[in-house]
Amino acid sequence: MLGKLLKHEFRTTGRYIALLLIILIAVTPLTALYINFSVSDTVENFTINGFNIFKILRIIAILVYVASLISVTAATTVLLIYNLYKSMVTKQGYLTHMLPVPTSLTIISKTIVFFVWKAVSFIVALFSLLAFTYILDVWEFKDISYTISRIIHYVNVPKYIPCIILIVISMIFGSLQKILMYFASFAVGHRMNGHPFLGSVIAYIAGSSILGTISLIVTSISNAIFIDSPYLDLVDIYYIEMIPALILTIIFGTVFYLISVYMFKNKLNI
Repeated sequence: MLGKLLKHEFRTTGRYIALLLIILIAVTPLTALYINFSVSDTVENFTINGFNIFKILRIIAILVYVASLISVTAATTVLLIYNLYKSMVTKQGYLTHMLPVPTSLTIISKTIVFFVWKAVSFIVALFSLLAFTYILDVWEFKDISYTISRIIHYVNVPKYIPCIILIVISMIFGSLQKILMYFASFAVGHRMNGHPFLGSVIAYIAGSSILGTISLIVTSISNAIFIDSPYLDLVDIYYIEMIPALILTIIFGTVFYLISVYMFKNKLNI
């Protein structure tokens, strides 16, 4: 059943997100190659009545690329949030909740799809930026190998591997918690009769404020207990900062998930 839900969600959301990714992939080399062309001496000195159309087109090319890059990172999130809202608390949401599927499974499938698309959009945007700057001769492949060799030579890499793993885990659970927070906001906010969207926004702001306050308190307590020790190095301080934050992220993600399941299952008001 989960497989069918995932397939349906990927098909529904992929129609517009895949288009954004394809546009960025196509725009990246085209704009970079044109910028390279427009800064050549021949083109740079080509003017008609003191006006160089290629410089204007260069600015347009840069703006087009930046807009495409922002669209993939920002618009993807907006579109995914809108899809969650539409499919969970609007008239379309009524059909979602009428499916013979447990509410928990619906939330899990939508969370997975949201996370995967965000990860894919981030990776595509990152490689797009790398390709764009590579075409513009900002860096070369030999720079990567040189940088890696310098890091290995001067840095105790094994010592920082757990830090890197912790960063990756924190990013994953942080993203999942954020997605589940959207669900919880919609689940609570849609109970505001006649104003489900406004209620969702208010619920999200309230949840963010509570989460931020608790995180600040826990971080302050952790720092007060451990951070002043003279025997701690930067890695120890990093663990002191990150581990409590990760635990809080998992706890709040679980709370948001339970709130979403309970509200959509027992307090649905569409």
